[in-house]
Amino acid sequence: QTFRKRLQDDAEWQHKEDIRLALSIAIKMADISNTARPQHLYLQWAKKIADEFYNQGDVERKLHFTVSPFMDRLNHKMDFPKGQMSFMN
Repeated sequence: QTFRKRLQDDAEWQHKEDIRLALSIAIKMADISNTARPQHLYLQWAKKIADEFYNQGDVERKLHFTVSPFMDRLNHKMDFPKGQMSFMN
C-alpha cells in the first residue's frame, strides 16, 4: 500500500529513499522480464542461467559439498522446469 501511495503522490524522486526504490524496481523488472520475451530468447537466456547454476553445482560436488537446489546438472530434466516455475512464483 505504501508503494501505491508513493506512486500516486507527486514524488520528485530526488531523495535517496526514492532513488533507491526506483533502482530496486528497475533491477527487479530486469530480473523477471525474461519470461516476457519471445520464447526462443527466453529459452536461450534461461539455459545460460541454468549453465551458470550448474557450474556452481559442479564446484560444490567437486568439493564434496551438498549441491544447492536447482544447481545439479544431473537433475536437469526435473529441476530446470521446477526452477523456472519457482523463480516466477
